[in-house]
Amino acid sequence: MVLGIDRLKLAIRDRMSNRQLVSLAERRAGVDNIAAFGSGGSLKPLNWQTLGGVRAAKFQPRQASGTGMVIYAHGGAFVAGSPHSHQALCENIAQYAGVPVLSIAYRLAPEHPHPAAVDDLIAVYQALLDQGSDPSRLVLAGDSAGATIVLLALCRLRDDGQVMPKAAVMISPLYDFTCSSSTYEDKAAADPFISRHGLLEDINQYLCDGAACVGDLQKILGNLTGLPPLLIQVGSDEVLLGDAGMLAQNAGRAGVPVVLEVWPHMSHVWHLFPAYVDEALEASRTIGRFIEQALAK
Repeated sequence: MVLGIDRLKLAIRDRMSNRQLVSLAERRAGVDNIAAFGSGGSLKPLNWQTLGGVRAAKFQPRQASGTGMVIYAHGGAFVAGSPHSHQALCENIAQYAGVPVLSIAYRLAPEHPHPAAVDDLIAVYQALLDQGSDPSRLVLAGDSAGATIVLLALCRLRDDGQVMPKAAVMISPLYDFTCSSSTYEDKAAADPFISRHGLLEDINQYLCDGAACVGDLQKILGNLTGLPPLLIQVGSDEVLLGDAGMLAQNAGRAGVPVVLEVWPHMSHVWHLFPAYVDEALEASRTIGRFIEQALAK
């Protein structure tokens, strides 16, 4: 039974109501439980491996439609989340794309501030290349803070003159570290997940040098030239709607092929909640189709 977007928003508000009262360890445990909560079912043990010194969980499609792999960076506001929390989402993308998804357990802030997470993603990518993987058969993907980590990794690969992956997928991305978009106010009542105040607190834990580091990152993200084709998905009822639009606009101006999908009435990373909304699987299916088509070129 699909419970509906209104039920989902109420459930999320209830889960988020004590965010300021719990410890970071408790918050992380709660985020890790989101896969079972969102899918309404029991989850399987993860298939762990280590690449470039980074642990990652590999999700195999039941039937592979081609060669290739997706490297996935989970969300969690830089301080929480793991391959456990995004198990259902990664399983769905693997099935619809027809290629394995490698979900990385990158190091979390505040214990490991920027650029640790970006370093870990690049380490996994480089390890696959060292093993003989063709970069034209690799896709980077991530949601929320994970999408930001993907974007920063792409910019570094470009700046270092490294070979790029074939494409990238970004779900509900954070693009502006100052959280200045008007949608932080316009969508505040509709978004049960994220507030500007809470997100800025997490950003402060992620960044090493405060405002100076914000400026450095915004300068990096302001130049999107040379990036691979992007698929960006965002819900119309989330505060990060403005960030997604800004990212798509700047990518297009830089000559990057980009597709922006705004899903009506959806909240932040609705892909995690197939027990509540049919659009969760529909959006994952669209991602799978984008990946499949990108790898076929």
